[in-house]
Amino acid sequence: ADQVNIFDAEGFGLSAVANMPTNWKSYFEVTVDGNVVDENYKFTKAGKYSIQIAFKNGVNTANGGEVDNVVWEDRDNTTYTITLDIQTLEFEISGWQNGTGNKRPTLLSDEKSEIEKYFDYEIYQVKDGQIIGNVILPTATLKYDTNYQISLKVKNEYKGSVYLKYNGQLVDETETYSFKTEVNPNPSGGDGEDDNNGTDGKPNGGSNGGMDSFVEDIKNMPSYLKWIFIGIIVLLILLIIFIIILLIVKSSKNKNTPQQAIPYAQYAANNGQQAVSENNGAANANTEDIKPKEVVNVRGTIVNNYKVGYKDWTFVIKENDVLNLNVLEAPQERILFYALKESEAKKVKKLQNQITPADGVDTDKIDEDSKPNSKLNKKKRRK
Repeated sequence: ADQVNIFDAEGFGLSAVANMPTNWKSYFEVTVDGNVVDENYKFTKAGKYSIQIAFKNGVNTANGGEVDNVVWEDRDNTTYTITLDIQTLEFEISGWQNGTGNKRPTLLSDEKSEIEKYFDYEIYQVKDGQIIGNVILPTATLKYDTNYQISLKVKNEYKGSVYLKYNGQLVDETETYSFKTEVNPNPSGGDGEDDNNGTDGKPNGGSNGGMDSFVEDIKNMPSYLKWIFIGIIVLLILLIIFIIILLIVKSSKNKNTPQQAIPYAQYAANNGQQAVSENNGAANANTEDIKPKEVVNVRGTIVNNYKVGYKDWTFVIKENDVLNLNVLEAPQERILFYALKESEAKKVKKLQNQITPADGVDTDKIDEDSKPNSKLNKKKRRK
């Protein structure tokens, strides 16, 4: 039968409105205002609808069939038309009641919670009769002692289906209501109130400065300025990444630079330092008062010479005291030096036997130096 319903946000299903059986698609074709619909169709807007229920071709004699296989209960076999009238949903409000402190006004209506499902609050700051800034959300904290205006506007999806009865008229958007918030009872913020007197009137309630204000300013930029800002940020990030990679490569290059051991005499000559004879030892002049002197050929080698300037361990040794001279050409390796007592020098023989000739060991020199009666030992004893 023809039906009249009040608008509902959930809509009305076709099968429920026309009281159709579950398998109706086997026998009928349904059109709404001339458009063929399926079983999932819903009526979601207020208005009048014409619903035509026609038998499919071949199911009865009125529709190309030889016999009446399917007919209406009253034996009729023709198309049936019903109308559905969805009337608008209406709420009644009697005005506004001012809020306390810096709160927005509230609606004077028994259906306030239902109204807020279908309508949005629009709040603007006003100065000298002119709107300042953009719309403020109802959840925003308003400024104290400030003029505002508020109104209700139906949400887009319910436009034409839901109305307010306001001042004797049906409207989908109320007239603006002007109000002024109260003076801040504690400007210092000692009671937990906002020291900056609420928001700045920007969208989403604005902010009290800092990062929030910066973010809001970006949101309010024109589209082309947003893209320019994003481009600048991307370029800065890429530049930082490039600099980091450059520093890593440079550090790696410096770290892998081969550093060779050099004779001590050459090192002393290059660095303006004095070298003395083998018998008197070696000395480095690190002060500007000592001037370079003639370098004596000291049979010693600077190991880790590249670290001298960095206050790292540096060794000055005699070449004939090194079991394997080739090891000095590999500064990336750890070089170990051992000091032994004269009485234990014979034990070095065991170490010599474990070193292959390929290691460049001059065993004769070691034997000579390790003998108790060697010239070197005699010199040491004299000293």
